[in-house]
Amino acid sequence: TKRPDFYTVKNIDSKKVILAICTGLAAIAMIISLCMCIDQVQKYFDEDYWLAVLFSGDGPSSFELIRKELVSLKDKPFILDGMPRNINQAEYLETMLKELGVDNYMVIHIDIAEEILEKRATGRRLCGNCGASYNIYFEGFKPLKENTCDKCNHELTKRTDDTAETIRVRYETYLNATAPLINFYENKGLLKTVDASKPQEEILKDVLTLLKGE
Repeated sequence: TKRPDFYTVKNIDSKKVILAICTGLAAIAMIISLCMCIDQVQKYFDEDYWLAVLFSGDGPSSFELIRKELVSLKDKPFILDGMPRNINQAEYLETMLKELGVDNYMVIHIDIAEEILEKRATGRRLCGNCGASYNIYFEGFKPLKENTCDKCNHELTKRTDDTAETIRVRYETYLNATAPLINFYENKGLLKTVDASKPQEEILKDVLTLLKGE
């Protein structure tokens, strides 16, 4: 069966494969399913309604989409990418996992300073042709030729929401809604923290070490 677009398969090692569920894309898929026309979809994104779906306890929720998929997975390992995003969601998720018999899990906190986060976002450049991603601020991620994709020579673009102002607003939302989850899960003994200021390869190595249980 073909997975929905908000699911990706992560190869942890030669013996273990984990299905990663991107809850942000799940919320987007739900919004699209509720809209009657493309103009209505664009209106929701222009007004950042999709962020409200993720952060608010009100309105349509992507939880039921995720519940259905987890039921079909049975005992297979999985990653919830970007969920929960507030205490209400954490409590709901805790109840849902208990109902599904899932009790062996951890919460990985990707820790990064605001100034680095801002550079990673505002410096991001994307190729609309092949999907390659670059960053103009970090060595090893800069395109060889300015604004040109190394792989297919197409022009690179910047997302309209990758601005310093937008990042600061979203970071403020994170501090108010999501940051309290650090203490929430730390008090339950479930929190593992990864330093995301390090190079990408080291971050990946640290996360894989946690996922392998080493």
